[in-house]
Amino acid sequence: MKSKRLLLWVIGIVVCILLFVVLPFAYWMHPFAASSAAQTAMQNGGGVTVSTRGDQIVFTPATPATTGLIFYPAARVPAEAYAVYMRTFAEHGYLAVVVNMPLDMALFGGDRASEVMAAHPAITHWAIGGQALGGVMALGFAVKTPQVKGLLLYGAYPDTDASHATSLAITSIYGTQDALATPAKINSSKNLLPDTTRFVGVKGSVQGYFGDYGTQDGDGQPTVSRQQAQSQIVAASLQLLQQISGNASTGSSL
Repeated sequence: MKSKRLLLWVIGIVVCILLFVVLPFAYWMHPFAASSAAQTAMQNGGGVTVSTRGDQIVFTPATPATTGLIFYPAARVPAEAYAVYMRTFAEHGYLAVVVNMPLDMALFGGDRASEVMAAHPAITHWAIGGQALGGVMALGFAVKTPQVKGLLLYGAYPDTDASHATSLAITSIYGTQDALATPAKINSSKNLLPDTTRFVGVKGSVQGYFGDYGTQDGDGQPTVSRQQAQSQIVAASLQLLQQISGNASTGSSL
């Protein structure tokens, strides 16, 4: 009788774990899908060559580049979702590489930028960037890697003190309607970044505009179009790339 009760008790615990832990986690881990615009941007043409090399999606400009950007995706967002941005940077003469992460989580691949750098020895000026958790991991890599001269944060804020990283050119871009990386969170964490950090608020933009993967649970309601927001994000990003390389191009083709 006691054995039967024990068995029922164990089965009950297992069922509870499945219902309240495993299944919700599995649902949360289900990745987003790259939009049709992102899939189109993955095609060769217009002076940009797109290639996949292991965990890297590489956007190579027609003219040999000396400045490159490595980008870390947000949690559950596929690397392809950033193709519109990466392609635009390549059109302006920069090598752009977005990195696929284990389980679509940058938390498990924070050092993958080192593989990108090793694969492209012709690049003499490196920047790294990322969205949300990807931005946090990109910051961690940049702080410990002297070869990285620039950092782009898309809807991201630091979780540790990086105010000492004064040699880094940092641009933090956020949406004023973002309900995840809210303007309040960005503002309250400013002291964790160097005083030289440039903050760019994109009026009416949301977290989901930093990539092309559709809407995101918990995000805010945009009051500006995706294209308008992305044009401002591109322009601010290009300014950082110009800053670390001396490239004169700062316009946006979006």
